Amino acid sequence: HGLIGQKFSQQKLDEVSRLINKALPGHSVSVRITRGQLPQHIRVILEIRSHEQRFDLAAPAGLYASSSGWTGEVDATVQSHANFVTVGLLSDGDTLAERATGLRARYENRQVADGRLRLALGFEDFHESWNPATGTAAATGNATAAATASAASSRCRSAATASSLGCPTA
Repeated sequence: HGLIGQKFSQQKLDEVSRLINKALPGHSVSVRITRGQLPQHIRVILEIRSHEQRFDLAAPAGLYASSSGWTGEVDATVQSHANFVTVGLLSDGDTLAERATGLRARYENRQVADGRLRLALGFEDFHESWNPATGTAAATGNATAAATASAASSRCRSAATASSLGCPTA
């Protein structure tokens, strides 16, 4: 499409714009016409912009044990240009004696001050729940029994060691 030096044709310009849209899905083409440097000349500016929005769903950890249930986390991230919004759910009964359950949210802008700074704001809200055996032992004032029950609960979560330790099975 040799448009340089030719008479202006809106039809040809629309055709070029359509071809660019077809070649670059997820982008938009805007046309600006300005005065040229010489009389009887114009300058045609084609501006191509990305409408990039991405969605990502990740499950970086997942484990199921019949005695304690699910342990895992799921994160969903939406990206629009330099802005990222992430929401995640977490239920972790494998790391500590107690189960930590909650959610987290994060906003991040990676192009503050012309890309020299990043801005991130995060929020987390977790609560803990205890294995009933640990709670019973702690209520009776038996710290050793509470620690033992808690440790046994953690060891029993692994299917490979549950039978050798005499853990109850479901």
